[in-house]
Amino acid sequence: MAHYLAERLLDAERAAGPEKASLEREIFDQILQLWKHRGNWPTHQRPFRETDDLADKLRTFIDRSRPWYFAQNARASNHFLEDWIDKARVLDVAARDLIAWCMNHAVAETSGDDAAWADDDVAQQLDDGEDARLARVLYADISILFEEDTPHRRGNELMQLQNRIDALLEVVSSIRQELDIKIAAAVKSAEEEPNDGAG
Repeated sequence: MAHYLAERLLDAERAAGPEKASLEREIFDQILQLWKHRGNWPTHQRPFRETDDLADKLRTFIDRSRPWYFAQNARASNHFLEDWIDKARVLDVAARDLIAWCMNHAVAETSGDDAAWADDDVAQQLDDGEDARLARVLYADISILFEEDTPHRRGNELMQLQNRIDALLEVVSSIRQELDIKIAAAVKSAEEEPNDGAG
C-alpha cells in the first residue's frame, strides 16, 4: 500500500490541471483510509498511540451509560498516568454505587402503597404515564435489593459495596497525603520568600 501511495504521489506531482486535482483527492482519501486502520499497524507503533488510552478512559468516565470496566491493553503505558486513572476509576465506581445505594433507600422509604400499585398485574397493563413507568423500574430495582428470599445475592452485593468503600477510602487517604505534602511545601516556600522590603 505504501508503494502504491508513493507512486500516486509521484503521479500527482507530474500531473497538471483537473488530473492533478483528481489525483490529489484520491491520495487524500487513501491517506484517510490508512489513518482509519492505524490501530492495525504492527506492534501498535502509530501516531497518538499514547493518547488513545487516556481518551478512551475519559470518554468512558464522561459517558455514564458505559461502565468503567474495560479490557486493559497489553501495551506498556505511563505508570503515573495509570495510577491516576486507576484512582479516578475507583472514585467513579464507588460514587456511582453509593449514589445508587442512597437512591434505593430513599425509594424504599417512600414506597408504601405506591410500590404495591407499581407491582400490581392489572395496574401494569394500564398506560398510566411516564411517572408510573419510572416508579415500576425503581420499585423493581429496590425489590431485588431488599427481597428477603435472596439473602446470598444481597449479601454478595453488600460485600461488594463494602469493598468499594474500602478502596474509596484508600484512594481518598492517598490523595489526602499528597495534598498534605503539597500544602506543607507551599507553606514552607511562602515562608522562605523575601518580604520585598516591607516591614
